[in-house]
Amino acid sequence: MNYIFTGMKHCGKSTIGRAWSDYINAPFYDTDDIILEDYRKEKGTSVETLRQIYTLHGNKFLKDREFELMHHLNNELLPKSDHNVVSLGGGLPVNIDLIDLLQGLETVIYLKDSYSRLFERVAATGKVPFLNEDNAEEHFYSLCREREGYYILHADIIIDLDNLSLEAAKDKVFKTLSAGVT
Repeated sequence: MNYIFTGMKHCGKSTIGRAWSDYINAPFYDTDDIILEDYRKEKGTSVETLRQIYTLHGNKFLKDREFELMHHLNNELLPKSDHNVVSLGGGLPVNIDLIDLLQGLETVIYLKDSYSRLFERVAATGKVPFLNEDNAEEHFYSLCREREGYYILHADIIIDLDNLSLEAAKDKVFKTLSAGVT
C-alpha cells in the first residue's frame, strides 16, 4: 500500500511522512527533496531551496519537474516495494497535468491545519517568492482556499491537525493510519 501525504506547505507532510515510513519500514520519497536534489545534480549548483529554483525559473519550470517526477515515481520507484510513503509538494496536487496520476494513487492523506498556523510557519522561514509582498498573508490564505479543493478531491483520508503540537499531530496520524495497516 502507498501512503501519499498531501497538504499545504508546513503542514507536517515530510516530518510525519518520514516518521510513518520508519514505523512501517517503507521507503520514503519527498517530492520537493527529490526535485531539489535532481536540480543540484543537473546544474552542478548548491541551491538550497525550491524557493530559489522558483525565483530563478518560475512556476512552469517547477510544474514540469513535478510532472517528470510523478511519472518516475509511478513507473519506477513505487513498484519496487509493496509499501511506500510519499510527501507531495504543496502545489503538486494543483498541477492539472497530474490529475490522472494523482487519482491513481492509493491512500492519499490530506493533513489539514488552520491557515493562520500554516502562514506563521511559512513566514518564519523568510520571504516566499510566490506570495504577493504587499499582502503576503491574504495571498497565502487565498492560495490555501484554492488548493484545499484539490486536496479534498484527491484525499482518501482527511486528518485535521489544527491546534495540535507536532507530537500530537503525529500520534493522531499514526492512530488513524494504524487502523488500516495490514
